[in-house]
Parts: sequence; C-alpha cells; structure tokens
Amino acid sequence: MCSEPDVDIRAGNRWSGGVVAPGLEWAAADFPEHQFTPHRHDGYVVGVTGTGVQRFTYRGAERLSLPGEVFLLHPDERHDGRPGTKAGFGFRAVYLSPDHVLAALDQSALPFSPEPVHDAQAVSELVLSVFDVWSGGEPDDLAVNDAVCLMADLFQRVSDQRGAPGLARRGKRIDPLIRRVREDLMSVTDAPVMIRDLERRHGLDRFTLSRDFRRAFGVTPSRFILLRRLDRARVMLRQGQSLADVAVTAGFADQSHMTRHFRATYGLTPGRWRDMQVS
Repeated sequence: MCSEPDVDIRAGNRWSGGVVAPGLEWAAADFPEHQFTPHRHDGYVVGVTGTGVQRFTYRGAERLSLPGEVFLLHPDERHDGRPGTKAGFGFRAVYLSPDHVLAALDQSALPFSPEPVHDAQAVSELVLSVFDVWSGGEPDDLAVNDAVCLMADLFQRVSDQRGAPGLARRGKRIDPLIRRVREDLMSVTDAPVMIRDLERRHGLDRFTLSRDFRRAFGVTPSRFILLRRLDRARVMLRQGQSLADVAVTAGFADQSHMTRHFRATYGLTPGRWRDMQVS
C-alpha cells in the first residue's frame, strides 16, 4: 500500500479526459511527479505509455510499461501507478465498460489477459487510433461502434482463454434479466437500493442476482451503484460545483464519504482530480 501523494499542480501534473458515450471515455495524462494510490475501475483500461516509465502494482506483482508499450487493466483489478524514473511518465488511454465489450463479442464472459503489458507495435497503433478518434471531437455513432468492436477483438485476442476467476463460461449470452437489473441500477440516484426490491422487480433471489451480475459485468451490484454515483460526481466537479454539494447530490452521506470512495476508485481525492483537469 502506498499513502496518498501530494499532487503539486505547479510541478506540471496534468490530466485531461472526456466521455464519448455512456461507458466509453478517454484520458491523457502527463505526470512528472504524481502517484496514484491503489484503486480499481469497473471497466477495461487500455492505453499507451507515451513518455517516461510507468510503474504499477497489478495482481500482486510490480509491472513496468515503457514508451510505446500498451497497458491493459481488467475490470475491478486493484492497481496503483507511479513514475518509474525521475523523469515521470505520461499516457493516453481509453476506458470501456464491460457491457460494451460483452455486446461486441456476443458472449457472457469477459476476456481476461493475465499479462497487463504488451509491446506489439500493431496493438499500440490500434489503441492510439481509437484514442485519436475519441479525443478528437465528436465522433459519430458508427465510428464509436467500430472502435468498441476493435477494442473488444483486441481483448479477446490477448486474453487467457480460461477466463478470469469467478466469471462465467464463454459462448453463453447474458441473461436478459441481468441486463434489466443493470438498466434498473443505472437509474439509481441518491436513494438507498434495497435487495428485496430488486428481488421483487426482477424475479431473482438475491444471491443469484449478485453472482450473475458480477459474472456479466465484472463488479457486484453494490459497487456498480457506487461507481455510477462517482460518475455523477465527476460530471458535477467538472462543472465547478462545491465538494459538499456534489457529495450530497451524487448520493453520498457527506463529503468525507465521497472522498474516501473517490480516492479508492481513482487514486486521488476529488479536489485534486478537479484541479488536474485540463480545459
């Protein structure tokens, strides 16, 4: 575990990003000094290290990503991030939610790559081409869809065919009931979600619901709700709203509650995340 670092914006740490569509994002970063605390994403993160050396801990081992190499992180895998040398590091990355990947591959098990760093030039060029399309303005629906298919095929190509622990077998489509549970949870705002209400609305017992949801989407229903609240918080932070107002509106008990979960998910506090945004 590493403690939260002191992010000095004056040192040149910069982060920019955008949402292409629900569940699809891009980000570019230049970190002379910044370190991410251990955190998890609910979707795939795939990017190219552009400058410096990126060092991170993933699945219990130290990893290095050199300039031009691709890093691929699986949903809900805990990791951190920090410079591998005094020169710092930079990257360009895209983020895809599991439902997009599953729909593109028409299966119920998420592709899983135990090796998070890949040095094939063709893979790097593919990732950068998708990044350029997504970050270059307002891509049309067809371009976005094509990019999702390319990324899903990439994940499948580099995956371990045995799949990740706890995930369903390949070749079976997601149960429509589980898709409807996800749609239901997408609409959750600040009200608590009661498991008995989900059981009643969807006709599933609580254990099947939780187990099958995680197999399909890589995270549990409760974490899925938490991450959607954090999504709303990021939108409001970009709009310049106060941390206290964001916390309440996004459905957290208070600012400290939001800060704790924000840092555990993104590796830095909401205030520092907001300050690092590049217009």
